[in-house]
Amino acid sequence: MIYTNGEFKEDDRDELERALEENVISISQYQLANTAAFEMIKWVVTDFNGFITFCFDRLREMVD
Repeated sequence: MIYTNGEFKEDDRDELERALEENVISISQYQLANTAAFEMIKWVVTDFNGFITFCFDRLREMVD
């Protein structure tokens, strides 16, 4: 999910809901995705520098 200007991008939410309706994902996976998106947004808003540092470190691990 992408969070822009204080709101989820509707296309992403629609895609997630469609996957749930078509039984591509379970209700628990849907709930987990919503929770993960919310927690990531909260992290970015409260500690942007920490978030960027974490992402950079993970990318470096993948490249090494």
